[in-house]
Amino acid sequence: MALAISHDVEFYESQRFPAPAIAKFVREGLAADENVVVVTSLAHTLAIEHELGKAGSRTHERAKAFFVDTNTMSRALLLGQAVENVIERYLAPIVRHAREYSKNGRVRIYGELSDAMMRLYRPEIAIALEQQGAQMLMDGKTRIRCGYSENAFPDASFAKHFTRICLLHTHVRTDLKDRNDWRFKLAEGIEEARSGEI
Repeated sequence: MALAISHDVEFYESQRFPAPAIAKFVREGLAADENVVVVTSLAHTLAIEHELGKAGSRTHERAKAFFVDTNTMSRALLLGQAVENVIERYLAPIVRHAREYSKNGRVRIYGELSDAMMRLYRPEIAIALEQQGAQMLMDGKTRIRCGYSENAFPDASFAKHFTRICLLHTHVRTDLKDRNDWRFKLAEGIEEARSGEI
């Protein structure tokens, strides 16, 4: 049975990386026999693995989680390689492997590569990456969750890019504590509009 399309995005405070929430996303996937691919920095990988360890994830379960460092792909993108080529060379083989060895053929992906591109002031690459992610969902066997630091959108001049990123996702979550923050308000407004509350 095909999964409902799930391409979520979470915005978090730069000093409060949501490792517990991402570890929960990973654990839920493993519990549902979905292999998980985590595309993030080394520091964030360590934080997620620490949370998985605290929760007592069994070794054979953690073996189903594949961690991919963003650095190599970031360098390739910044050197001008096309987004689709970078994805096909560095990420797609791992996703295919994860899917092939998943008990039910399903896979979850948590990614921060687009966040890295936004923080380097390359919104066109970030948006192209999100569009590639949306194509991955078409197989009906993939769930994707993206993470962005508030530093990816440092001020309101980035509102257009922020809105576009939100609209490329099926659900928008914010972990921002300041409810007057322009990013919080925009994200909340987009979710309310989608749910018909406006």
